[in-house]
Amino acid sequence: MRVVPTSSRDWERLLSFPFRAYTVIAFPFYLTLGKPGDFAVKVVIGYLVSGVALLLSAAVAKYAQRDAAKAKIDLWFACVAFVVGVFMLPETAPLHL
Repeated sequence: MRVVPTSSRDWERLLSFPFRAYTVIAFPFYLTLGKPGDFAVKVVIGYLVSGVALLLSAAVAKYAQRDAAKAKIDLWFACVAFVVGVFMLPETAPLHL
């Protein structure tokens, strides 16, 4: 078993893993710990950054390496990250007095 990836595809999978994990894990943490405020803003920014990173990863997988299956998976994760991030935007708006 190798700890360090040897091929470029393995490196790309390793680099996209944290963004995929954030897409899945951040929302349950937000539901249990989140309140409107700084934490919600950080979660939304994290979702938008993850979405951009996964879109770039999908583009590299599709065009540079011709790996269509990985590109589809990353594209779905990016879509989920953007949808969740956009629907959480009203939670981060300042409270009206």
